[in-house]
Amino acid sequence: MKFDTWKTNVLTAFIGFLIFFLLSFQVNLLTTSLIRAGFAGLTFFIITFLFRYMLKKIQAETEEKNKPEMDIDNSEEKESREPEEIQNNSALSEEDIETASRLIKEKLNE
Repeated sequence: MKFDTWKTNVLTAFIGFLIFFLLSFQVNLLTTSLIRAGFAGLTFFIITFLFRYMLKKIQAETEEKNKPEMDIDNSEEKESREPEEIQNNSALSEEDIETASRLIKEKLNE
């Protein structure tokens, strides 16, 4: 089961209901136990919903931050030489060496 579905909410609500019902039934009447377990199940449902909502927001922000970097990487790859061409040339020019070192420094600083 995927974590980002409504079934997760229902499952945690049912588990919360069951735990609170079993703990409350030993001490209270049946109706009181059912009411308390119902409130606990509803609370678990809402907390799970809020947790999933926050997790989606965090993941969306992370993806947005990584997206522009990927676009920059793609444009740099288009401008740079093919790896096969670099391997074919045994001697690299000073410009190629400086470009490679600059790219490596940028990646390390990110």
